[in-house]
Amino acid sequence: MTDADDTGAGTADEGPTIVIIPDDIAVMGFEQARDELTAIVAQMESGAVPLEDALALWERGEALAAHCQRWLDAATPVDVDEEVDEEVDEEAGGEAGGEAGIA
Repeated sequence: MTDADDTGAGTADEGPTIVIIPDDIAVMGFEQARDELTAIVAQMESGAVPLEDALALWERGEALAAHCQRWLDAATPVDVDEEVDEEVDEEAGGEAGGEAGIA
């Protein structure tokens, strides 16, 4: 099992909440974990889950959410403006500002 700090869950007085991530979740990719979390939310929102099962689903959902957050925290930020500028440059034949062909 893996420990994960879910720093968004605790208040200033309580500190961060530690979520234990089971091994079967720790090996999941982001999309797989997100999809399972989405399914759990849908089950719980339906109201048809017995209380005991709902508690187990809640705990698994917390672990899945913490695992997804780890993926997001590890992701490299992308400068969207820079990507758009590069695409425009490529479409314009590599000239700065995308002004190729303008007389």
